[in-house]
Amino acid sequence: MLSAGAAQLVRALTILWAAMAGSVFLYYLIGRLVPPGEASDPSLLAAPLLGVAGGSAAISFFLRSVFTRRAVERKDPALLRTAYVIAFVFAETPAILGLVTHFATGWQYSWVFFFISLGTFALHFPSQGKISDAMDAMGK
Repeated sequence: MLSAGAAQLVRALTILWAAMAGSVFLYYLIGRLVPPGEASDPSLLAAPLLGVAGGSAAISFFLRSVFTRRAVERKDPALLRTAYVIAFVFAETPAILGLVTHFATGWQYSWVFFFISLGTFALHFPSQGKISDAMDAMGK
C-alpha cells in the first residue's frame, strides 16, 4: 500500500510523464505536416545529433539513478521528484533533435530520434513500485 505522499508523487509524475511523452508525438506530427526547407547533406548533421540523442538517453538513466540515491540518503522526496523531472527532460531531448534534423536536413530517417525518445520515456515511467521502494528507503 502506498503512503499518501508516495501516491501523490506517483500521480504528479505520471501526469508530467504523459504530458512530456505526448509532446514527442506532437513534435513528430509537426515534422510530418511541415515540410523541411532545402535539403542538405544529412550525414553532416544527422550522425552527430544521433550520437547526442543516444547520449542524452543514456545520461537520463544515470542522472535519475544519482538523484534517486541522493534523495534516499538525504530522505528528501523533493529530490526524488527532481530525479524524474531531469530524466524526463533528457528523454525529450532526442525528439527535439529529431525535429531539428528534419527541418535542417530533410533526412528521411529522422523518425529514429522520436523512437529513441519514446523508448526512453517508456523506460522512465514512474511506476508505483519504484517510487514506493524509494519512499520506503527514506522512511516516509
